[in-house]
Amino acid sequence: RNVLIYFEERARLETLHRLARRLAPGGLLLLSPAEQVPAEVGLHPSFLAHRDAGYAYVRDPEAALPPLPPLEVHRTPKEIALEALNSAHALTQEKQPPSSRLLKALVFEEQGREADAATALCEAEAAEELDARAHWEAARAHRRLGQPAEAEAALRRALLLDPNLWEAAFQLAGLLYAEARYPEAAQAYARTQRLLQAAPDVDAFERELVGGSCGRQIAACKLHEPDPLAEPREA
Repeated sequence: RNVLIYFEERARLETLHRLARRLAPGGLLLLSPAEQVPAEVGLHPSFLAHRDAGYAYVRDPEAALPPLPPLEVHRTPKEIALEALNSAHALTQEKQPPSSRLLKALVFEEQGREADAATALCEAEAAEELDARAHWEAARAHRRLGQPAEAEAALRRALLLDPNLWEAAFQLAGLLYAEARYPEAAQAYARTQRLLQAAPDVDAFERELVGGSCGRQIAACKLHEPDPLAEPREA
């Protein structure tokens, strides 16, 4: 929501084309009214998603991917099949998988039940204390709930558990910048750039997009830093 409008035109079109190609048949892409989708992208609005909040786009039939080749079915050995079934049965015995706690918090947040969302977030973080991405997701929810201190703590836990989680470093940098903690924000943006360069699962487009954003934010942070050569003002 209201993200693509900040991209340069080339990056915006490339992002839309990528989203269109990856959209499953019958899938929906939800965008705010501010996002303009050119016809050549191969998407068209299906219906109003929520009053004036946005539109649901579907892929044009002519833009659909070709059918997949016939699936070859291989019979699984009995021993492996039984092991998989036993594992699946064990999962069904869990009264509340850890991931459901975080999902419950996100649902409460969407419903505007902020107190319930905050409680569910605390439960989720306690249950998934060793899951870096769970803390990262929790931090995003904390920020939306207006809890920057809790968000920062969750992000630092995520980076402690997984020092290579560039998404957490990037979000921490944005949080620090929003709080006018510019030297710390610049360090976090620089860390994000280093992690991006080393991340094996980030494509060139995303690396260029996020890395460029970090570079611009580092420059913005420097504008707020006091000049060490400036003479002190007289009282």
